[in-house]
Amino acid sequence: MKNYIAKDIKNLWSFSKYYKHYNDVSWDWRNLPFTDNIDKIDSFHFEVKKNFKNISILEIGSSMGQGYDFLKKKSNIDSSNYLGLDVSSVAYKYCLEKYPETKWLNTNFSKYDLDNKFDYTFERHSLHHMPYPLLQFEKVFKNTNIAFTSTFRGCIHGPTISNLDLAFFENETGKYFMNIINFSEIILIALKNNFNDIVVDWRGLHENINSKISDQTEMYVSNEIDREKYLISRFIIFFRKNPNLKKVKVRLKKKTFYSFKNLAIINSLTKQISRIEHMYNFKEGL
Repeated sequence: MKNYIAKDIKNLWSFSKYYKHYNDVSWDWRNLPFTDNIDKIDSFHFEVKKNFKNISILEIGSSMGQGYDFLKKKSNIDSSNYLGLDVSSVAYKYCLEKYPETKWLNTNFSKYDLDNKFDYTFERHSLHHMPYPLLQFEKVFKNTNIAFTSTFRGCIHGPTISNLDLAFFENETGKYFMNIINFSEIILIALKNNFNDIVVDWRGLHENINSKISDQTEMYVSNEIDREKYLISRFIIFFRKNPNLKKVKVRLKKKTFYSFKNLAIINSLTKQISRIEHMYNFKEGL
């Protein structure tokens, strides 16, 4: 950890394949913190038609600007007060040139103090690459007024893993974190920071990850991590401050059909989510 923090992180995230990896990423509403009706769970594929005017927006890990590009093309989203933050010098220079009309910041978020609060915040596969990821989530929650959406690699069981000896990505510039974040730990941090309406979108089990190190290794998870126990998965979680709720709601977005194995995982997720919701409401006397 000390060696990583001492590195030039901007250079680490400016590897030669960066443009190829991130330039053609597509975006959809499910990765963003907007909804037509805050009292309902959106479907897996949905459109947002409600107007959002006079708002501030922060994107953490803005990369090549595709998230901003998606928003600026939507007439119902006021993106005039948008800030895109990314550690990669490649990404920063690209966005400055392609989207000079908005604000971009080239900084290491894990060392950056947010001076302002934002109405809407989102990140996609960014915080799960940072050291001390739970502290980064806490920073976001403290500085978001209305809603935050996070897309990340996580696990259903076991504690959050943030250890370069156990899981990492590697390019010619060096290793960087491949955190495996326990979804329930993030929810508890959100509840502590007054987010009362949380929707979990379980995107399924993660594809196989290499457990052997070679000269060609770019993505690695040690065999010390019991994958069957942790159930490494992909998640999108919507965190909202809903003024219409008297009690905390933590809900799971469900598809119509699941395989037998996935149905058992969904049942486990549902029980965990229900337990968190009930325990928190009981603790608060709600």
